[in-house]
Amino acid sequence: MVGLVFLNNQLNQLNQLNQLNKKTMKKIRVLIVDDSAVVRQTMEKILSSEPEIEVMGVAADPYIAASRIKEEVPDVITLDVEMPRMDGLTFLQKIMPRHPIPVVICSSLAYSGSETAFHALEYGAVDIIQKPRLGTKRYVQNDSISLFLFFVILVIGIYLWFDNCDLELHKLC
Repeated sequence: MVGLVFLNNQLNQLNQLNQLNKKTMKKIRVLIVDDSAVVRQTMEKILSSEPEIEVMGVAADPYIAASRIKEEVPDVITLDVEMPRMDGLTFLQKIMPRHPIPVVICSSLAYSGSETAFHALEYGAVDIIQKPRLGTKRYVQNDSISLFLFFVILVIGIYLWFDNCDLELHKLC
C-alpha cells in the first residue's frame, strides 16, 4: 500500500510537469513485444488509454519487432523473454548496439534475483516487471500493475524529453 501511495504521488508530480510542458512534449511511443495475444491486447488497451502514451505497434516475436523498428523507432519497448523463433534476451543483445532504446522486460522468468533478470539488466533493460505464470491477463489488468507500467514508461518518456530539450527550455523547467 505504501508503494502505491508513493507511485500515486510521483504520478501526480509527473502529471503536473506534463501539464506545464504539454505544448512541447510529444507522446511516448511504445512497441509491445509479447507472444501472447491476450497480453499484447491488454497492454495495448491499458497504455493506449493514457494520453501521454501512443502504442506505435505490437509484435508477436522479435522478428516482427525488428521489421517494425526498421520502419519507425519507438521511444520505449516492452519485451517478453520467452517467445518462439527468438527469445527476448537474444533480441535485447542484438537490438541494443544498433538502437539503444529503453526496454522494460515484462516476463514471468525475470523474477528478482534470477539469472534472467540479471542478464536482462546486463544487456541493457532499464526495468523489469515480473508477470505471473498463470492468470497473466488478470495480473496485467490489475490497477497497481497498470499504474506501475504506466509510471515506468512515463518516467522514461520524461527523461527522453529532457534529453531532447534545448538548454533554454531546461531553464524554464
